Amino acid sequence: MPVEIDYELDIPEVDPDDYLEELGAEDDYNPVPDEYVGLLIGPKGGGKDLTLATICFRAMYYQYPIYTNIHFFPDELKRLGIKEEYFPKKLTLDYMVSFDKSLEKCVIAISEIDTWIIKSKANANLNIILTSFLKQIRKKGVKFFGSLHSDDAMPGEIQKEVDLIIECKDAFYTDWGKENMVSRGKMIFQNYYDRTGVFTGHRGQMFGSYYTARSENVWRIYDSFQVYDPFVGFQKVQFEGNEITLDLSNRNQDTILSLWKLDVIDVVLDNPEKCEASMFNDGVNTWFSFNPRKTTQIARHKENFQQISDDLEVIRGMRTKTFVRASRDGRGKMSIQTLPHLVPQLEEILGKNE
Repeated sequence: MPVEIDYELDIPEVDPDDYLEELGAEDDYNPVPDEYVGLLIGPKGGGKDLTLATICFRAMYYQYPIYTNIHFFPDELKRLGIKEEYFPKKLTLDYMVSFDKSLEKCVIAISEIDTWIIKSKANANLNIILTSFLKQIRKKGVKFFGSLHSDDAMPGEIQKEVDLIIECKDAFYTDWGKENMVSRGKMIFQNYYDRTGVFTGHRGQMFGSYYTARSENVWRIYDSFQVYDPFVGFQKVQFEGNEITLDLSNRNQDTILSLWKLDVIDVVLDNPEKCEASMFNDGVNTWFSFNPRKTTQIARHKENFQQISDDLEVIRGMRTKTFVRASRDGRGKMSIQTLPHLVPQLEEILGKNE
């Protein structure tokens, strides 16, 4: 079981038969955090996948369903007392994004996760689906782990879902490891960081330093030379099945009609001359124009002045839409597209001012 690092600790040899005990398989030990997203980061050869494989082995021992892209050696797992029914199941990208019901109350471990989730394709359907999956792991009872060199390689939306960062480093590369002549791959240090504040209440705070000793016992149970397809994350995700059809044919007209129900329109129509109200046609649509500054001055003492001000903000916010735009005269006027059946009424009102 990983414990806090003691730099005075000797590193005795261990018999392979003590493997389960060495990994800390006590009855009261929780092998992985409940329903969190954890990323294992570190340099090449830093022990990320070894740590990920150790997490998987603990989960097997406690009989969690495991889905992973790491290849474990069945004969070694059997030798260590793992029943075949608890062997890890192969996880593929298409199965992952299927939201299959079997991906519940389980451990998911993805090595080189940045080959699945491509930062440069942050808005691709694949990344959107994976983000949605990570948002719901608490409800699904999923413990999710992935390894990569740096969490910066993840798209921003996915980074927001990460709770735990486990920084891995081979003791061989440390001054302490060199002084104690620790062999490469024999001992892995891990620093735990609370990325979201869920563990300590402080985002980014380191809350534990641990190690996995006698790591050579882990190497034998999985393929540490496994090569992962770098093009997995570039697959284009398409949807097939029932279609959803939204009828937007009357959307613009409904919106235009609702604009004419605003209180500010009543002010303009009651004071067309003072509000500099006019109409113009762009060859396709007829537009109703008015001066919002002068309209505000006229409405300043009305009981519903706040509502009128809010109405003006609504129109300003919609000026980029196809049915609302700024007037061409450059005097700061607002123009609202006019429904055909309103044109005669407006012409009558504006005509009285001429």
